[in-house]
Amino acid sequence: MPVPERQEYALGPVCAAVPVTIGPVVATMAVSLPVPQVDRLAVVARQVRCGVGEMSPSFVL
Repeated sequence: MPVPERQEYALGPVCAAVPVTIGPVVATMAVSLPVPQVDRLAVVARQVRCGVGEMSPSFVL
């Protein structure tokens, strides 16, 4: 599940930390959107997580 934040460091963006696991490796990616698109944040974060999972054979951390 992404961890959202709203305008924590700057006015305008909403962000989410997206957990990513590739085998035993755990990492985090950030997703940022403009505040008016806050309703899309969870969907976009899920897409990022799934997309990284699909790339995992060629993903180098």
